[in-house]
Order: sequence, then structure tokens, then C-alpha cells
Amino acid sequence: MQLARSLAAAILLIVAASLPAGAQVQAVNDPIAEPIRKGDLVVEANRFVRAPQTEESALDAITNLAYARIQYLTPIGDGSGRLVLNDLRGPLYITDESGMEPVTYLDIRTRDVGFDDSMFPNETGLVGIAFHPQFAAAGTPGYGKFYTAYSATSDSGRA
Repeated sequence: MQLARSLAAAILLIVAASLPAGAQVQAVNDPIAEPIRKGDLVVEANRFVRAPQTEESALDAITNLAYARIQYLTPIGDGSGRLVLNDLRGPLYITDESGMEPVTYLDIRTRDVGFDDSMFPNETGLVGIAFHPQFAAAGTPGYGKFYTAYSATSDSGRA
């Protein structure tokens, strides 16, 4: 049995050593070989809305010191023109298409969810929201429902 293993290892080593050097992956010098042509597209940035300043809720925060950690700006989808924006640090704000001063709708930090920043500190907190497809349809099971996704400690009992 030992002889068979030694023989198999020797054959594998000989085969690997005999592969041509060209079979190895080579670095790409220029991933976009053709020049990028300029088009007629013009991008303009306008001041729209500024979220309130937030601070990390963890005692030993190891994330960046950003003014606010905005993840998404999403239309509510009820035809009102309202927009919701979430700060990774926990607040969920409502504004509108005109840039109304954001109003706190929900602050998940007050729910004692136990944000966990031990694995990916700059990717933790209130990471996303989604509105039920029937959010704006009164009398339906999804009326007024939205869902949140946030990071929590592995022993919190929350998924």
C-alpha cells in the first residue's frame, strides 16, 4: 500500500513538472486593449439631501468615522414621491423627491438587536430594506409591511 502511494505521488510530481511553462496563467498588461471612446453622456451632480450625522453604537467601534454611513436611497413605491434612506449605524430616514429634510422613521439601535461588527466592521448594521409588493395596497396582507436586514451577533438568536 505504501509503495502504491509513493509511486502515485512520484508520477503526479513528474506530470506536474513536465507541464510547459506557458500553461501557467499570465498577468494581463492591458485589460481594455482598445481606447475608450468619449460619447455624448454628461453627468451632473446636484445637492439633494444630507442625512443627519450619526455615531457608531458599538463601544469599541472599529469602523470608519464617516459623517453618516448611508447604504441605499430607495423609493417607497406608494406613488407619494417619498424616499427612504438607511444609515448602516441603525437609523432609517424618510425624505422625498424634493429633498425634504430627512425625518427618522425607525432607529433600529433602540431595538437592542446587537449589531455585530467583529467580522466586517464597515459592512455591519442596518444593511438593507425592502418594501412588500403590496405595501401601498390597503386591505392586502402586505399593506404597510417592509423588511429589514441587519447584522447581529451569531448567538443573538436572530437570523
